[in-house]
Amino acid sequence: MRILHVITSLECGGAQAMLRDLISGWKQGDEHQILYFHDGSYVDQLRASGIQVLRVRGLVCTYDPFFFINLAIKTLRFKPDCIHALLWSSNLIMSFLGRIFKIPVVCDLHCNAAHLGSRRAFFERVTISCASRLVAVSHSVKNSYEKTFLPASSVVTREPKFEKLVLVENGINADRLVCADEDAMQLRRICGFGESDFVVGAVGRLVHVKRYDVLLRACADSVLRNSAKTQKRPLRVCIVGDGPEGEKLQQLAKDLKIESYVFFAGTSYNLAPFYRMFNCMAITSEYEGLSMVLLEALSCGVAVISTPTKRQNGSVAHDVITHNKTGFLVDVADPVGLACQLFTLLHDQSLVSFVGAKAKQLVKDRYSVGGMIEHHRKVYQSVCLK
Repeated sequence: MRILHVITSLECGGAQAMLRDLISGWKQGDEHQILYFHDGSYVDQLRASGIQVLRVRGLVCTYDPFFFINLAIKTLRFKPDCIHALLWSSNLIMSFLGRIFKIPVVCDLHCNAAHLGSRRAFFERVTISCASRLVAVSHSVKNSYEKTFLPASSVVTREPKFEKLVLVENGINADRLVCADEDAMQLRRICGFGESDFVVGAVGRLVHVKRYDVLLRACADSVLRNSAKTQKRPLRVCIVGDGPEGEKLQQLAKDLKIESYVFFAGTSYNLAPFYRMFNCMAITSEYEGLSMVLLEALSCGVAVISTPTKRQNGSVAHDVITHNKTGFLVDVADPVGLACQLFTLLHDQSLVSFVGAKAKQLVKDRYSVGGMIEHHRKVYQSVCLK
């Protein structure tokens, strides 16, 4: 097969990490090419895998008429058997282009449909009607698309069921995350952390939806609680990533008088030492699909505190984490609940170790990169054989 992967941006993100692991781990004798619209740090990583990676540009700006002509030329020149699109604008454009040129298109879905605005929801309906297959990266994403778009899609595509929507959960290449203890200890020193400090990590773009402000407020609460009880194992926070909320978050840390407890590491393309350094990790997002950062942390045996991906029987639930078994769940925008959980882990190392070990085994059993690749290969084959 000749598979053309088209992605909106190669900035740091879960979709980009998934594409990198998919391409680098592909063992079959198929031919791949990647087209992207906006530059980013993953360009060099993808090119290192030996795949041709090309940027599609407009003459004046992205999405001008020359851009679409350039995209069409590059697509037809490669002569793909199928197109794999990632991120919503790429999904929209390529599903429409594939319909015109009669090339099957597989679109990845990473967002919970319940959180889409009205304009984005309109574009998603267009994508659904034109795409050959829709691949949801988690059960909650799949369920949200079925609940939000099933009635509309049934009318548009004249299908009695939403059969074009399939589930392919993300997978992790754990070998890429191996790190020596010495590297993690050196990173602790660079961040200004002591050997006995309890380090809470967070990884991702500094944008509002990630709600790092909740983590900082929880840290302030935990710091006060810990100060009242013991200073033998201080709590520290390390936030890895950049984004538009960076300055605002640093100012919040100062306002909460916890700037000495928090280290903003900026963007890193080698996360293995960070996962090795973290005693636990917090994911405070308002919503997520299937976070690659979550799977990476769990595969390294890091105990993760996360907000839920869904509600089940009136209580919070998660596609991956079972509370108190493979991680911990706290509600969205609940700094007090997060602070209580952090305080518990800070003083119960046996619980941290137990949950970390269970989580590591879970990822090994269920979220292997090999399984993800095989499922994608079957999806590509299914649309090419139609």
